[in-house]
Amino acid sequence: MRYSRQEAFSGLGHGSQQRLNASVVTIVGVGALGTRVAELLCRAGVGKLILIDFDKVELSNLQRQTLFTESDVGISKVEAAADRLRQINSEIEIVSFDKKLAFDVVDGFIIDCTDSLEIAFMINDFCVKSKRAFIHGSAAGSRGTLYCYAADRPCLRCFIPAAKNPETAATSGILNTAVSMVATLQANEAIKHIVGKEMEKSYLRMDVWNNSFDRISVRKKKTCICSQ
Repeated sequence: MRYSRQEAFSGLGHGSQQRLNASVVTIVGVGALGTRVAELLCRAGVGKLILIDFDKVELSNLQRQTLFTESDVGISKVEAAADRLRQINSEIEIVSFDKKLAFDVVDGFIIDCTDSLEIAFMINDFCVKSKRAFIHGSAAGSRGTLYCYAADRPCLRCFIPAAKNPETAATSGILNTAVSMVATLQANEAIKHIVGKEMEKSYLRMDVWNNSFDRISVRKKKTCICSQ
């Protein structure tokens, strides 16, 4: 059976594969993080994946964006990714939107795989107001971060300054190993949430070049939107 090795893992619990097969996940940003997250969740059997991105595949993407090949250069990222994912798992539904983020097409659990703090805050605010969980991840250079938001937790605005100018692959370069680390954690925490397990509470910060991994406790700000 397709998922027999996954189902044999005791940590998932009874009925977890059925939950995965019935779940919906929206991935915002189908680049370095998004392609890897989408592939992992596709292989795990998430029932429906919604992909949102407005960019096209470039040659420089191939170093780290795992669903694309040279033949995809110049093609819409979501279209190329959707085609590859359907080849990996024809049993799940793939829906793609070649556009900027619009919340009218968002459904289910949200994973932020963009390299934009502005978009991350948009997702954060939407999820806080709608009491929806989401996972934020970022990677640049050899470093990466991850945070899992749920309705009773601090949100991104509690500990990330809005004026912060984040590093990106364009400004700091990027190791594909850093991308893989963050994306794997994003997919793993998403699976936990779907099957009813608790997601990581700390803000995770890692550096694959220096082999460092930090858990940072975060607190709600009384003046933040998540405290209202």
